[in-house]
Amino acid sequence: MKKSIILCSLVLCFIVVGLAQKKSAINRSCSVVCLDDSWIPESYNAGAKNAIVLNAKGKISVHETNDVSDKSDYNRADFIEFKIAIFKKKFDSMVSFSDNTYTTVDAQKVLQQCETGDQIVIILKDADKFSLPHHRIDVL
Repeated sequence: MKKSIILCSLVLCFIVVGLAQKKSAINRSCSVVCLDDSWIPESYNAGAKNAIVLNAKGKISVHETNDVSDKSDYNRADFIEFKIAIFKKKFDSMVSFSDNTYTTVDAQKVLQQCETGDQIVIILKDADKFSLPHHRIDVL
């Protein structure tokens, strides 16, 4: 009898945890990384090209998107806080760009620490509220 109660309790715990995780993922808003007024990913589809050239100029920012199929439909006035790391391909390691949290950052300041083949990694401050599938940006 004790084994049945323990087994039922375990199953119930797994169900509750699973539902909580599913609810959390459903309630997150989609977001996108932009360079000035343009999306960096070519689309919101999985596997979409997500790259920036080494000499790019402008401000990098993250915004909530209203319609992932319409690149012009995002909240330009609402900035999402983020941090930045750089994946250094040459050393196969990730380094922090800064301890600062940003709403915008000059692309050249970030790219000065990059080489072709590296990746800029955007880390959302509020990952429970926003989803950012295109968080790794290839440096070309």
